[in-house]
Amino acid sequence: MKVGGGIIIQWGTSYASANTNTTVSYATSFVNTYSVVMVPEDSNTSQNKSLAVCNIGTSSFQINNTERVGFYCRWMAIGSC
Repeated sequence: MKVGGGIIIQWGTSYASANTNTTVSYATSFVNTYSVVMVPEDSNTSQNKSLAVCNIGTSSFQINNTERVGFYCRWMAIGSC
């Protein structure tokens, strides 16, 4: 979604595979990527999830999941076009 001033916001849900980095590609590449935020998608709030956003680029980023199981997470990326 373009919000004006050349800013684009993209979001989605991706599966974070166990014990690895999972690459997530944006639907539209950015000229500059400013930020990517991510939260686990889980209805069971008694379980903590360990993940991080890494290798943020203009066309993709990676989810680093250090857990022994995979799970879905929601993400949002902000950048310029």
